[in-house]
Amino acid sequence: MLLLSEREEKILAAVIDRHIATVEPVSSQQLCRQYGFKWSTATVRNVLASLEAGGFLNHPYTSAGKVPTVKAYRFLVERLLSRQLSRDAKQGRIRFEILQQTQDMDRIIKMTVKVLAATSQLLAVTWLSFHPEERLARIQLIRLAPYRLLLIVRTLRGGEFHQIFTLDESIRPHLLQEVVRLVDRYGAGKNAAELGLLSGSDWPGLNRSMHALLQKALHWASCNLDTPSDNSMRLDGASNLISQPEFDNISATRQAMAFLDRRDQLLRSFMAPGIEGQGVRVVIGEDEGRRQMPALSVVTEEVPVGSRQAVRIGVIGPRRMAYGKIIALVKDAAAALTRAAALR
Repeated sequence: MLLLSEREEKILAAVIDRHIATVEPVSSQQLCRQYGFKWSTATVRNVLASLEAGGFLNHPYTSAGKVPTVKAYRFLVERLLSRQLSRDAKQGRIRFEILQQTQDMDRIIKMTVKVLAATSQLLAVTWLSFHPEERLARIQLIRLAPYRLLLIVRTLRGGEFHQIFTLDESIRPHLLQEVVRLVDRYGAGKNAAELGLLSGSDWPGLNRSMHALLQKALHWASCNLDTPSDNSMRLDGASNLISQPEFDNISATRQAMAFLDRRDQLLRSFMAPGIEGQGVRVVIGEDEGRRQMPALSVVTEEVPVGSRQAVRIGVIGPRRMAYGKIIALVKDAAAALTRAAALR
């Protein structure tokens, strides 16, 4: 986890809190007035400049205040998941009582996602995961552009998945083939979880570029094996999402809806590298040009509902979401779903 001074943390937290509430850039004067800091406006302004230099803040206009970056939100989420979350026990009991009204698992899942959409006032999502049926047979890497590769994953059951991803630097063709050889040698016959563990292994003797590519290839192979059918996905609360200030203009709304309509892409984006802790997974959307998904974030938790099935339930919202509140709501919904599934 990145280290900031206590003063930097407090001021960064205040900027995020204020920006979540107002959607507007935040100035040093606003922070001193709203949060009663003991430091002078000049001191707060200097800290904001330092945080911007560190990549935690950005300013959309020359004379405007600051807005949090992806790095800032990741810092916030890592801090939230590193400590015990406060949960509203009453809300959890209400959800559990609602789910007790039926024994049908399909209806239980449908009711859970509706309640989660209503309580979060964002877009709730759920889908089925199937474990551990698919196992890797082999992969293929095809260069589409100097920094873009197509990964083809073939499974022992005859399945085939495609994934396009980007590299930080170009890599020579013979090194691509060496990575393919390593994945096929050490990954063949493994399921998604096993490939995920393998991607985090040390690979002595590889240069930095090959090591990074090998990790990405193993990660995306694991994600593709673990990606369920998009027919199992349920969404509820799209109007909640579109009512957020980020979607005031028609272009942003169209972009978000087009992204949500592509269920296969949506599922793969949710499987992108994220932040994990306390059973929760948070994927934060990147900025334009560097993203697996638009400036949206998703918070999910997985709930086992059988020997081979699991339900992943969560919330999709703007990157400017109240992560503490949403993480707690998702954990409550997952706990209620777990109890309901156990009583079937």
